[in-house]
Amino acid sequence: MRNYCGGGCGVIIYNNSYMEGKKRMVKKAKRSAEKVELIKVSAARLEEFLEGRVIFNKSIDSNGVTVFRGILGGYKGQYDNFRFKILVSSWCVVSYAYLPFMVKQDKRNLVAELITRINWCVKVGHFDLNFKTGEVRFKSEWPMIALDEASKDPESGISKRIVYQPSKMVHDWAEVIDLVTQRQCNVEKLFARTLEKLVK
Repeated sequence: MRNYCGGGCGVIIYNNSYMEGKKRMVKKAKRSAEKVELIKVSAARLEEFLEGRVIFNKSIDSNGVTVFRGILGGYKGQYDNFRFKILVSSWCVVSYAYLPFMVKQDKRNLVAELITRINWCVKVGHFDLNFKTGEVRFKSEWPMIALDEASKDPESGISKRIVYQPSKMVHDWAEVIDLVTQRQCNVEKLFARTLEKLVK
C-alpha cells in the first residue's frame, strides 16, 4: 500500500504495513535459503558418517529431499542385516529400518498386537506393519534441531542415533516378531518376557 503526497510533489510515501510486509518477505526468503543450506550441510555430514561404516547409495528426489538407502549389519545372530532408509528434508530427518522377512497374512493381526504393545513403551519412533504386503519397519523422526546438531559434528550422538536407533529396535524385536509368525504364541506373555530381558 502506498500514498502520494499532495501538491504534485511526486514523492511516494510507503505506509508501515507495506514496509513490514516487505521485511517479512525478506526474512521468509532468508529462512528458506538457510533451510536449503542446512539440508545440504546435514546430508553431507550424515554421508560422511555413513562412509566406511555401511554400504549405501544417495539420491535426491523431485522434492529436493536427500535419500540414503543401504544395509546395516554387524549384529550377532540370525537377524544381522537390515535395509535402512534415511530422508533428509527441510524440517526433519526420517529414519527407517526394515525387518528381513515379510509377515504371513494369517499372522498379521497377531504381529499388529505385538508391535502395538512395543510402541507403547518406545520413547522415540514406532513400528509400522503394512497389512497389504506384510512388511514391518521401524520409523523414527528427528526435528530440525537434530539436523543442526548433525551438521556441526558427524561423530555426534545424534548422527549415531539417526543411523542406528531404528536398526537396533529391529534387531531387538525381529526374533520375537518372527516367532509370532512361526507358531502359536501368547503375545502378551512373549512381549513381557522379551521386554524384561531387554531392560536387564
